[in-house]
Amino acid sequence: MRPIITSFNLTTQCNIKCTYCQVADRRERMSAATATAGLDALAATGEPFGVVPFGGEPLLRWELFRDLITGAEARGAQLFNVCTNGLLCTPERLAFFAAHDIGLTLSIDGVDEANDRVRRYRNGAGTFRDFQAVLPDVERHYPIGLNLRITITPGTAAELPRTVQWAGASFMGPRQDTTICFMPTGCDPWDDAALRDLEAAMHETAEILVALERAGRRIKLVYNECVPAGGMDNILTERDPAAESCLCGAKMLGIDCDGSVYPCHTALELDPALKVPLRLGDLSSPLPPLSERAADYLAGGITRNPFGACLLWNWARTGDPLEPCPVYRVAFRAFLDLGERIGTARDPGQAAALRAAKAAKLAAHEACARAPRPPLGLGRRGPLPPPPAQ
Repeated sequence: MRPIITSFNLTTQCNIKCTYCQVADRRERMSAATATAGLDALAATGEPFGVVPFGGEPLLRWELFRDLITGAEARGAQLFNVCTNGLLCTPERLAFFAAHDIGLTLSIDGVDEANDRVRRYRNGAGTFRDFQAVLPDVERHYPIGLNLRITITPGTAAELPRTVQWAGASFMGPRQDTTICFMPTGCDPWDDAALRDLEAAMHETAEILVALERAGRRIKLVYNECVPAGGMDNILTERDPAAESCLCGAKMLGIDCDGSVYPCHTALELDPALKVPLRLGDLSSPLPPLSERAADYLAGGITRNPFGACLLWNWARTGDPLEPCPVYRVAFRAFLDLGERIGTARDPGQAAALRAAKAAKLAAHEACARAPRPPLGLGRRGPLPPPPAQ
């Protein structure tokens, strides 16, 4: 049984200010009592669960972070992950991650000036140099699998190949279990030129990944880490439609600083006005009956998630969780191309089969996007209303 992955929004504060961030100027903080209530509520469901300390920058609340992990362990949590900008990763904290088997994802948006265009300190200075300075400690004190998360904006889409090349040729390549997750921003408008840049960048990235693999440095690229079948190794070969489902509001939850409960971590990142219709309740009541909705979501398969998109960013941009933003359509098609290219490089005898699988997969998603479908509630009773006007 898949665990309920629950993100605890320890703070909306951050030590940097990314240009695309929706919470950059907020200052909420979760109390220890709220964190404990969240863990108790998860344990009371009787279902397996995992915990993700979230933010903002979760390492700004290190004492609460540590207590959340140990409290979750005491209640039988099965999985831990954290995504951090890495700038507060000391040797002691990295050793704690490793000792408690916490999956570590470092968030970076490019190399050198590409990163520093969008990922800056509050005084306007770039963060890339300081990020690089942390990497030797990561190498020494975090020996298990490492993930990198790249948020792609219209202005940085063309830089994806260079970022993957840098990561694969330096600190990620020698590791045995490394993943780069990329996700285009759903909050930014993408014009035709930016979409063409993204598609070209994906094709170039495929060639880089093939070259790295031939040199003995294998990296797995993932599109939308929330979808189980979102990796380059299984995007074409997965036969279970349930593996392509977004689990928002079914096997994912987000607990906000004030104890409000939302369908997933993405809701925690949205503008406060957008969050209001998504609220499922708070910790004064038991958590929603997730297993019932999970069965419905998983039975729906890709009809619940055409083009592997983020349902909440779809809703925020188009008013319909199942109407993909244009950037997700382009990124998904390009990712299928990438999966075909890499699979063919590994086994040229599979070229025809992979080509046919790609065509079938794309046709299935196109058909789902066109087909009539019931309204999606994302954990609520009844359909989700249109987003508030911004």
